[in-house]
Amino acid sequence: TKMGKKVDVKDYRDPKVQAEMKEDKAVKIIKEGINEKGKERMKPYSDKLSDEEIKALIAHMRTFK
Repeated sequence: TKMGKKVDVKDYRDPKVQAEMKEDKAVKIIKEGINEKGKERMKPYSDKLSDEEIKALIAHMRTFK
């Protein structure tokens, strides 16, 4: 989307992006969020999603390719 491009969101349909996405790193990002240069790019979801739900989300993202 235009907004996705503006904020530099990765295209998870891209096989290269999928190959670079490591399970442990994805879990950490979902749990802790992303902060860059003092700016929150993604909120943490550790208080909203269980470990099982996070793993299911990552598995779902893997189907995008």
